[in-house]
Amino acid sequence: MHLGSSAVQVSRLFLLISISLFLSIGQIADAKTRKKRRSKKSQVGIVAVEGATVYKKADFDATIVDYLTKGKKYRISRRTYEGAGGLGVFYKVRVRKKVFGYIADNEIIPKNKAGAVGAAPKSDKSAPNPVFDQVIDINEGVEPMYYRKYWGINVNYTAITEKFEGKTLNSFEPQLGFKMTGPGVLFDGPPVDLEINIGFQPPSYYLDKFASEASGYYSIGSLMLVNPLSDSKLGMMYYGFGLHYNFTAFKIKLKNDSAETLYDSQKLTAGVVFSLGYAFNLGNHALRLETKYHYDDQQYLGLGLSYQFGMK
Repeated sequence: MHLGSSAVQVSRLFLLISISLFLSIGQIADAKTRKKRRSKKSQVGIVAVEGATVYKKADFDATIVDYLTKGKKYRISRRTYEGAGGLGVFYKVRVRKKVFGYIADNEIIPKNKAGAVGAAPKSDKSAPNPVFDQVIDINEGVEPMYYRKYWGINVNYTAITEKFEGKTLNSFEPQLGFKMTGPGVLFDGPPVDLEINIGFQPPSYYLDKFASEASGYYSIGSLMLVNPLSDSKLGMMYYGFGLHYNFTAFKIKLKNDSAETLYDSQKLTAGVVFSLGYAFNLGNHALRLETKYHYDDQQYLGLGLSYQFGMK
C-alpha cells in the first residue's frame, strides 16, 4: 500500500510537471508569434534630432506626449500617417510601455524605407534605409555627414539667362559666396543648405551681343532641404530642392548709331531650385561638388564647388 501511494504521488507530480511544461511551451510559442506579428507591423527607428517631439495624434497641434533624445532607438510603425490637414508625415512610435504617440518623419530615421503615405507594407522584407546603418555610429560618437553642420566658401559657375531688348541672352559666369549645410542652420529641424553668392560684374553677353558698356553686380542664393542618397565614410551623395532668388543691379549703356541709351536696371526674381551633389568626407572638413537646375522666369544650370569646415 505504501508503494502504491508513492507511485500515485509520483504520477501526479509527473502529470503536473508535464502540464506546466506544455503551458510554458505554449506561452513561449505564443510570445514568439506575437513578436513576429509585431515585427511585421513595426521596425526600429533612431531619433534624428535632440528633443524630437512626440504628439498624441498625427497633428502638429495635438497634445505633446514626450520629447525624445537624439540617437536613441524606439519601435516605430512600418507604415506612415498623413498629418492633419495634409501637413507633414508621421510614424507611430512606442515611447514606453503602454505609451504611444506620433513623431514627424524628419525627426526619426527608420530601418526600412517608407512606402506610400498611409499604405501598409506588402511584406516584411521592406527596402533597407541606407542612412540607418550610418546613424548607428552616433552612439559611438561618429555622426554621418548628413547630421553634421558645416560652413565655408563656395564658387559657382551659373548659366545666367535673361531677356533683353527682345533677345534671350545667356553666358556662364562665376560667383563667389558663402555656404552653410546641416541641421539647425537657420532653425531647429532637418538638414538644409543655405547659399548666398555674388557676381561682381555683369554678364559678358552685354558686350558680346550689343557692344555696350555695363557695370553693377548680381546675387543668387538658395535655401534647400538636403536628402541623402548614400552616406559612407568616404562621403555622401545627396539631392536637394527648395527656393532660390536672383537679384540684379546693372547700369547698361547701349550704343546706337546716333545716340546712347542708359538703362538703370534692378530686378528680383524668385523660383525653385534642384540640386544633385557629392560631399567628400575630409574628417572635420567637407568638399562638395554640385550641379543645380534653377527655374524662375527663365531656366538655367549651375555648377558649384565648396570647401566647408565642421561646426559643433
